[in-house]
Amino acid sequence: MRTRILPSDEWPKLAGLDIAELLPHLPADSATVIVVEDDAGKIVETWSMLQVTHLEGFWVDPEHAKKAGVVRALIRTAMEFAGSLGLKWMSTGANTESIATYIRRLGGLKVPAEVYTLPVRKF
Repeated sequence: MRTRILPSDEWPKLAGLDIAELLPHLPADSATVIVVEDDAGKIVETWSMLQVTHLEGFWVDPEHAKKAGVVRALIRTAMEFAGSLGLKWMSTGANTESIATYIRRLGGLKVPAEVYTLPVRKF
């Protein structure tokens, strides 16, 4: 067994894995794919480290929840600000199906996972 960083030109080896759908949309310098390979070179484990801007803390006053213009204004401003930083992609959660549907309409890709924040520590 060996562990290594998989160069971006080898990312096609990840075909069929969930991460393979997301990687083509990210700049190669913002993603690092760590793999474990068996003695024959077959990938047996993988974990990807992504550098993305994450939007968090979405909230709408219940009195305005059905007013699409409010959500559009918030998203438009977030997109404009992200664009001014040179960002191409952001991540966010969706705590309701209506928000998830809206995110998909904007071209959002679902990452099939629960997301946690993890402290970096030594082992």
